[in-house]
Amino acid sequence: MRKYNRVLPLFCAALAFLAYTVTTTAQTAPAAAQPAQDQASAPPVRTALINMQDAITGTAEGKKEFETLKAKFKPKEEALRGLNDQVQVLKKELSAKDSTLTPEQRTQKTKDMNAKEKTLQQDFQSFQSEAQQAQQDAIGRVGEKLVGVIEQYAKTHGYAVVLDVANPQTPVIYGDERVNITKDVVAAYDSKYPVAAAQPAAAPAPAAK
Repeated sequence: MRKYNRVLPLFCAALAFLAYTVTTTAQTAPAAAQPAQDQASAPPVRTALINMQDAITGTAEGKKEFETLKAKFKPKEEALRGLNDQVQVLKKELSAKDSTLTPEQRTQKTKDMNAKEKTLQQDFQSFQSEAQQAQQDAIGRVGEKLVGVIEQYAKTHGYAVVLDVANPQTPVIYGDERVNITKDVVAAYDSKYPVAAAQPAAAPAPAAK
């Protein structure tokens, strides 16, 4: 029997999240052919590195998005855990060597276990699909704005190319941490898209005497 309890906490590993990577380059118009001496004196092309996954989950808005997702899906996750526990209890009762179940009781418990197991599988698949879609939507909202921040940062600091080292398809064999702009981009994003601090809950009014 498949054990769903091993994969239920989809959000325990911050998001754990999910394959979303963006590689962006600061676009420049192609220059006309220059004399050899001009090309030799041209400044070298500056390249920067960024980890898009770390950048998205590192922004204040990204953190808030994922905390919201955790809170949203927590009741459903707990319900799945409870249903899974019920299945495990029935399984132990049916497999116990010293079981005193009558044939009728065993038949009924087997039916109950099979029905709950089927419901668990269906509910888990629905939960997983909904949670993954919600993750992708949250990542997309932050990632789309993050690309714009990266482009502006690259132009301001003279970077012609920005490579996403979180993407396994990006051909980066070695990268000096001095050109990793992840933290700086996160700071730039938080500055452009600040997140309001959560307001403390109001104190309850004193009871009337």
